[in-house]
Amino acid sequence: MVALMVVIGGVTRLTGSGLSMVEWRPIMGTLPPLNEGEWLRVFTLYQAVTLPALLFLLSQQIDGTAYLRDRSVAQWVAADRVAEVRLVTAKLRRAESGVIAGESVRAGRTWYWRSEIQETPVPGFMRLTVTVTGEDADDDSSLFTLDAFLNAEVVDGPG
Repeated sequence: MVALMVVIGGVTRLTGSGLSMVEWRPIMGTLPPLNEGEWLRVFTLYQAVTLPALLFLLSQQIDGTAYLRDRSVAQWVAADRVAEVRLVTAKLRRAESGVIAGESVRAGRTWYWRSEIQETPVPGFMRLTVTVTGEDADDDSSLFTLDAFLNAEVVDGPG
């Protein structure tokens, strides 16, 4: 384990891929810069190396946050669609196999959903799959998929 750490550390130093290392001078590099001009040169070099890395990391964070927001809203749309189908099934006292597609406006944006009801091997139960995308697309670019099961033959309760 220690040997692996030494190898990784050595490769990092030799390739200059460490974030805090801007240049490597094995003999002269043991002393810090001795005058203001050298300090400014090293600090400018440090800024030039780290700024692009920080901007890249920031852009990744922003993209990740937008994806999580979109996925959360897509989950909300799918849950609403499952609730709608369950209410219709309860009212009609039956569920039928098939595919229905539509759209919903949430968070100032249009979301496209596709719900599919399929029979299952268990009599009286059907599987509902709701897929939500942010764009009207037929490919596999779904943000969220929710599976639920329906009681296809609703019966009156006791009483």
